[in-house]
Amino acid sequence: SHCAGSAVAVRILRALEGDDKNAVAHFVAGGSIPPAKPVKRNIWRTVPLFAWKAMLKKAGAPFVALEKEQVGDVYARYLLDTDLYFDTFAMQCNKLHCPVSLLMSKEDVFTKKYDSATMIWERYFSKVHSVRYIAADTHYFQSENSEETAEFLLSVFE
Repeated sequence: SHCAGSAVAVRILRALEGDDKNAVAHFVAGGSIPPAKPVKRNIWRTVPLFAWKAMLKKAGAPFVALEKEQVGDVYARYLLDTDLYFDTFAMQCNKLHCPVSLLMSKEDVFTKKYDSATMIWERYFSKVHSVRYIAADTHYFQSENSEETAEFLLSVFE
């Protein structure tokens, strides 16, 4: 899973493990770290549209030419996705039994200040199996660094 999509995956994992503790063998999160402290509200809802666009551009978002109305639709979808992200990681739940491996960019504006990424993920998973930082300067590093991403995934599942 990547970024806020990790929240969807974590919710699915919780549902699967509710029925069978061995349902999932391993989870990989890319470009994502739960909030350092549980947050009850979506901090992105305080960011105006122009600042959101600037932040995503700085993060390396692959912007394409969008009509003005489309930008608003994308922003609204982003807010819904990040609502789910903050809600998921604010829940008090048992740790997931499967291990997690983390793949992040060294210069990702969203994750580079999280020196404690392993400790934060350990609040939600029984074990952090491995962490790999890719030498990239963007949040959207998988496509630009597909070979290194693939190597990491293969190493996790060997």
